[in-house]
Amino acid sequence: MFYSMRSPYSYLSLFRLAYLNSNFNVNVNIRVIFPIAARTSKPGKKSSLAGRWYYFWYSQYDAERTGRYEGIPFRFANPDPIVNNVYPPGSSQQVAPMENQPYITWLVRLANAAELENKALEFCLAVSPLIWGAETKIGEWPFHVEAAVNSIGMNYNKVIEDINANPEKYDAVWQQNQIDFQMTGQGGVPTMSFNGEPFFGQDRFDQFFWRLRENGLTKRKVPREPHVSQPLRWPSSPGGE
Repeated sequence: MFYSMRSPYSYLSLFRLAYLNSNFNVNVNIRVIFPIAARTSKPGKKSSLAGRWYYFWYSQYDAERTGRYEGIPFRFANPDPIVNNVYPPGSSQQVAPMENQPYITWLVRLANAAELENKALEFCLAVSPLIWGAETKIGEWPFHVEAAVNSIGMNYNKVIEDINANPEKYDAVWQQNQIDFQMTGQGGVPTMSFNGEPFFGQDRFDQFFWRLRENGLTKRKVPREPHVSQPLRWPSSPGGE
């Protein structure tokens, strides 16, 4: 599962993936990469998303109603994990250079640290709801990330210390994730990949689940951590599973 901390649709897919991982005999491996706005922009240039300026405004409506439809608490990120300018409406997206991005590299490296400890799913479940799930007051989600990281059994201060001392160690993780992501043939997240077959978008989860069932997916006798409640919109399958 290729995931962006800046993607509302990655967040909206998260709880079904966590429920799948907990209740079925499959391992969901979260691979966090930089968001497309950062991956396709150059300092002083407009993002290559310029040709899709309309999509930003469409997603303002679509992500919120998707959250309501799926029964997932949702609110647009404030502050945005990517510092950018999309005004006036209809204009292209101007993304600040990476040295002026206070959040996204911090989040990606923390997520990659969690991946190295086999806690990437737990990290996303702890941190993404702060950004997208209205679990914090508007404008305050960055102040709660440290506690969220500590809550999953990681030591935030030690992780940050090691990131500052060995940034290349963590950059190697997202760089490899990016290479593997490109191999799926997709350009957007969330993208689920199974046996080399990509499923792009949270709205492809039902097809993803169906493909897993085609390949012999079975239910666990005892759910494993991290536990989440069964999502409101869980795909039907033979036997009611």
